[in-house]
Amino acid sequence: MLLIRLKPGYSQRILTGIRQYAVGFDHWIWQGVSPELKAVQVIKSRRPDGIIGAIRMPQIAQVIARLNIPSVDVGGFLPHAPGGRVGADDIKVGAAAAKYFLKKGYQHFAFVGTGNLFFSDQRHEGFVSVLRAQGHAVDSLFVNAFHDFSSSQNQPVEWTGEIPKLRSWLKRFDRRQRPLAIFCSHDEYALAVLSTCRVLNLHVPNDIAVLGADDNELVCTLANPPLSSVRYNVELIGYQAAKLLDQMLSGQVKTRHLLTVPPTAITVRESTDRLLISDADVVSAIRIIRSHSNGRLRVTDIVNATGTSRRSLEIKFKKYLGHGIHQEILRWRVELAKKLMRETDLPLKAISSRAGFMDRNRMLLAFQAMTGMSPGIFRHQLGQVSSYTTHLASPREASPDTVYATVVENPERR
Repeated sequence: MLLIRLKPGYSQRILTGIRQYAVGFDHWIWQGVSPELKAVQVIKSRRPDGIIGAIRMPQIAQVIARLNIPSVDVGGFLPHAPGGRVGADDIKVGAAAAKYFLKKGYQHFAFVGTGNLFFSDQRHEGFVSVLRAQGHAVDSLFVNAFHDFSSSQNQPVEWTGEIPKLRSWLKRFDRRQRPLAIFCSHDEYALAVLSTCRVLNLHVPNDIAVLGADDNELVCTLANPPLSSVRYNVELIGYQAAKLLDQMLSGQVKTRHLLTVPPTAITVRESTDRLLISDADVVSAIRIIRSHSNGRLRVTDIVNATGTSRRSLEIKFKKYLGHGIHQEILRWRVELAKKLMRETDLPLKAISSRAGFMDRNRMLLAFQAMTGMSPGIFRHQLGQVSSYTTHLASPREASPDTVYATVVENPERR
């Protein structure tokens, strides 16, 4: 039984991963049930052999546990799953967001999440712990604008009731606290922050930088401005959930398992794409590099466009960025190559051309120097559906009947 809402985005990507594992399994017959209160009666009456679902309600978790049905949770809504769980490593998701903002040079930080979902709490914990370790405070807002699945009518808790709270909270940050870097527990919350910023005439990203999580491509690219987001392999979660359920049903796994998928990248879009550099020449040069990184851009082209001397501009680049102009051109070409590898199936030769390299070999050399790996290994790590390795849980989490594991990419798979 699938307790998953059939909608684009996270759910669709989970189902894609499940399908990848279960293809050819004629003995598996799937039945979809919406994860709301009425699912309790459906589970009781039909007694499915196994369940994969985004288990949101304690009542559903309780009936699954009581009936001893093998189950795998892929939602992370509740602190404790009735069976196994596969999901994002939410603490690392929050930590990745914090490290991204720190690398960008932000000094003021905030978090917007929900007060009633476990994954949001974990992402908040990861975000705050990294920033506090660096001596930064985080101003957090928790709202409950999420579906109330305890209601028999399953009525959504509309954002309209929470927008005044969000608006008042954003107004508290004066110009001394800008630019403010806000991490939201998931992309849908980030959309609400973006719309509220527009109402308050707060420019994104110059006044407020907004970063979401889950990288729902449709949501993020339709946002205004397009939304940056923490990405992880959602399809891999679905695949490993199906694999774990298969192992449960065959008796290979008798203990509870928690499998986590780490974040893979920050997909950078306009909502965080702000240059925190005070020198106008450097800012102008970087904007030229970003807008022409896929062309045959030379250092002399940038120097001529900024109207300054090469020596002066090189000194400024090393002061603000720690490297020279040519290295920045290469860095952006490598970033474009990585983006093309994430989003297309183009061969490396075509990617090298589109990313502005003279040939494939030059891209290989620059990519290896910038990332420490070849483009081929990078591409394999993006999309591999692979094995996992177990590791010990922390003392506060360990229990005799639980195995904790991290899903890792398999470098040997080709």
